Amino acid sequence: MADPITTFIFTFLCFLTTLPILRDCITQLMEGAPSNLDMQALKKALNEIENIKEIHDLHVWTVAGSKMLVTIHLVAEKNPFETQREVIDILRKKFGILHATVQIELERGEDHADKDCCDSNIHC
Repeated sequence: MADPITTFIFTFLCFLTTLPILRDCITQLMEGAPSNLDMQALKKALNEIENIKEIHDLHVWTVAGSKMLVTIHLVAEKNPFETQREVIDILRKKFGILHATVQIELERGEDHADKDCCDSNIHC
């Protein structure tokens, strides 16, 4: 009688210890957003950059364990290269994100519709 009880307890403990690992694996395979990153703080820090007028597409996901990647589309009023450098510096120094793809558009006119851009409410 002790063997089935011991087997059941061991199975239960194995299940409990592997569940977090399984959850992390699924998140990485699905390219999910990292749980240790505050997206609101990230958006706030980027919006504090002087030249940024709008952030309309922001994606953050993890690969290879804890490596975070970012793609971001934003509208800058001027100095796109300086703005890009500032964005990358904030991502690296404040959030530990070492790989970023930053697409900067200069201020858009009224004739440019958002039909080619993603809706930021979907991703953030």
